[in-house]
Amino acid sequence: MNKLTRLSTLAAFAVGLGLAAPAQAALVSITGGSATGSLPSGNSVLGPAGITFAGGSIIKNGTLRISEDDVTLTLYFVGSESGWNDQIRLGNTAGAPLYHTETFGAGAGGGVHNPEISIGSVTQDAGRANLRFYWTNPNPDKLLVKNGYSPPLISGQGRASLAFAYLNELDQIVKDPTNRILVLLDDAFGHHPDRDYDDGVWILQASTPVPLPAAAWLLLSGLVGFGAVARRRKTATG
Repeated sequence: MNKLTRLSTLAAFAVGLGLAAPAQAALVSITGGSATGSLPSGNSVLGPAGITFAGGSIIKNGTLRISEDDVTLTLYFVGSESGWNDQIRLGNTAGAPLYHTETFGAGAGGGVHNPEISIGSVTQDAGRANLRFYWTNPNPDKLLVKNGYSPPLISGQGRASLAFAYLNELDQIVKDPTNRILVLLDDAFGHHPDRDYDDGVWILQASTPVPLPAAAWLLLSGLVGFGAVARRRKTATG
């Protein structure tokens, strides 16, 4: 291996190091609420979907917050037990919101999905995530619950409840913040809510564009320079 080849190899290796982004802090966090370290009694979605515990907790009635602007939230549907149709809505900083209606009662699209089904993405800014749930059947567009607040339902019904958990790439519920959030809904339809949090189960994946580090651009320029020198020497030799 000649000197030029060695330099080119080292430069390429350095570029690779420069392109390796450092570990990113969690873009979303769960605040407030009450934690439980076991599956809600009667939950019929998490187990069949392969979601397990690894030292973390499900946090009931907490609030999901975004740490910075221009965070992309990608929604995945895990499943539902509900006999009614509940809809999740994600707000968007520009353009229309993202909607997804679980349709277990109607048949198609319900039950448990393993792996989960990708629904779509929206971009949101820092602060409380613009996350809401509605009934679509019965009582179309009746607000069930929004992130951080559970209003009473229609007269004579119970109070809906929302729960979150940090989820790793192995679909394990963990303690430390991650950019995958498990979202669980108890729609409380009827006078006695069962609090099994399987009336709608989704996953939110948070991400932002990762800029190329300035040092990597410099190293790439150096590599291009090495290539130019090599071509000139080859031409001169010829």
